[in-house]
Amino acid sequence: MSVLAPPDFPAILTSKDWQKKKGLLAKGAGETGVGTQMDKVQAGFNALDWSACYAKTVCTKDNGVLLPGHVDARLKDVGSFLSGRIEPLRKEVDKLAKLAGDTAAEWRKSKLIPAASAKHAQAVADAAGMFSMAIKGNGIYFTNVGKDFAEEKARLQRNVDIATKGIRDKIASLKSDAQGVAATPTVAQFKGSASAGFYQRIRGIGADLAALSADARIDTFRNNVWLGFSKAGYLPTTDEEVKPKVKEVMTQLAVLEKLLP
Repeated sequence: MSVLAPPDFPAILTSKDWQKKKGLLAKGAGETGVGTQMDKVQAGFNALDWSACYAKTVCTKDNGVLLPGHVDARLKDVGSFLSGRIEPLRKEVDKLAKLAGDTAAEWRKSKLIPAASAKHAQAVADAAGMFSMAIKGNGIYFTNVGKDFAEEKARLQRNVDIATKGIRDKIASLKSDAQGVAATPTVAQFKGSASAGFYQRIRGIGADLAALSADARIDTFRNNVWLGFSKAGYLPTTDEEVKPKVKEVMTQLAVLEKLLP
């Protein structure tokens, strides 16, 4: 499973590159603060943990992400990463852009500093500005992060839709079976066969509801209500018990239908 790799730190924004390319005469022109700010920015970037942005590894069953709504919760982690780590870093990158831009302006005024040095300082300022925009919340990287999370949400929604359709199909069959039991209210009709009939349909719905167990409301209903109908102890022992039990099951079935997505 591939993940969306974070952006590379631009080589032009490293102090090593700066010291190499700003020129010998520019080195003797006094401290600009550009190299120091570059070190600060790069250290901040290297300290970032981008894992919250990796939708393909974050949105897994092992991480408790089973429903579309769980993806929304994980997106909040991305938002926290943006506000808590990326935005402070962007402020430092913007400071670097201004320092480099101011340096370029000063060097252009000097007759002693080569034009190439001023040009490079301006290139640094431009690169810092572009990098700041690239890691902005609506920049290229985080736009793609949003797309990845949207894909995972759509995938989980498809799973839910498939499971829900299967359950609704069984519900329709259970309603049909209930009519048969109502027409012939006997223990045998309630039990049906080993693989079909009213009771087996109840059991089938109970098993399928496990696919939606990540929804706390459905899971509670399944464990506290529906699975009770699936137990052998719930089977009627006399024909007189059949109609009341069918009525109870159908009443709770109506509750279940309202819980389904």
